Amino acid sequence: MADMDDAKRIHQLNGALYRALMKKKPKDVLGCFKSLPDDEGPLYKITIHKDTVLHMACYSKQRDLALELLQLLPPSLNQRLANTKNDVDNTILHEVATYNAMTDVATEILNRAPELLTARNILGETPLFRAVRYGKDEMFKLLAEKLDRMDFETEEDCKACLRRNDGTTILHISVFTENFDMALLIAERYGDLISAWDSNQMTALQHLACCPSAFLSGCEHGHLRRFIYSCISNMARGGQCQDLKSDAKSRFRWPIWEALLEEKHRYDAARELASKLLESDTSWEATNPQAVDRGSISVQEKGGDSSVSSKEKAKVDPFIALQHPDDKKGKTSPKVNRTRFNNIRNKETPLFLATMSGIPEIVD
Repeated sequence: MADMDDAKRIHQLNGALYRALMKKKPKDVLGCFKSLPDDEGPLYKITIHKDTVLHMACYSKQRDLALELLQLLPPSLNQRLANTKNDVDNTILHEVATYNAMTDVATEILNRAPELLTARNILGETPLFRAVRYGKDEMFKLLAEKLDRMDFETEEDCKACLRRNDGTTILHISVFTENFDMALLIAERYGDLISAWDSNQMTALQHLACCPSAFLSGCEHGHLRRFIYSCISNMARGGQCQDLKSDAKSRFRWPIWEALLEEKHRYDAARELASKLLESDTSWEATNPQAVDRGSISVQEKGGDSSVSSKEKAKVDPFIALQHPDDKKGKTSPKVNRTRFNNIRNKETPLFLATMSGIPEIVD
């Protein structure tokens, strides 16, 4: 009977804590701690997924509460903080890494448990990898700086933090998610990743060369959108694009204008990324498309016109296969984020892949 009463009490306490966290009532959260042992509090697990109060505070973007909970942890519990994971092995820093506004929370956690910087979840992702996968540039900069200052026994140990279990690097994942601004930051900071292969033996440039939707040439605009886009391009050449963006948001509120401004920025970033990757990608130097008989595909040696028959286009449609991460757990199968091809080998050069995909921004 006593066991049943205890189970009921724990269930009610967990429910009260969860509701207080989801409704963002920090006073109610802290009030529930009175019913917990002194060594529990922020590290008390409240969900079936083994999420702690601190996990949930970070997941629900409650920065101030997360900082207050960390202050409640005595130094004697720092090791327990480092060892605390949920059922997919996400540490509290893994959760924090998915929000730019949590950089000060990440700093406080790393001051207490610096080893969390290299902790891996069930997919082999470090907090840095999670920051990249969720497109959090400020968090990426913070964690990358901390990582660069760590003492590793070998350089390979450091590089391993930039790759997860399935071989995908942070540069690959930024291309998969089409976050090209992030990819540029990564390529500039970790140049070795430009030539790195994933488990499909493909570089980031090869994946980019199979993603026509990332470039202007792969976009189909109607007459109105094409006209507005041309206006934006002309304004951008005159250095007025940013001012127009501010006006559109603060004064005119033109959704189509704002959307096309963002679209243009994305296309420009993809093109800049391609140029950056081409500078270091060694497979590009080995490209000799005339040496291989490709049937209906013809590429002139010196950047001339390329042609792909309509039948071949219908038969070959390379694309990036993405699985959106679960908002809460960030669960993705280790087998997702793969470039799929029909009748294309994964070791084709970027030039050939870009030609097959119809991306003149890379071919020219």
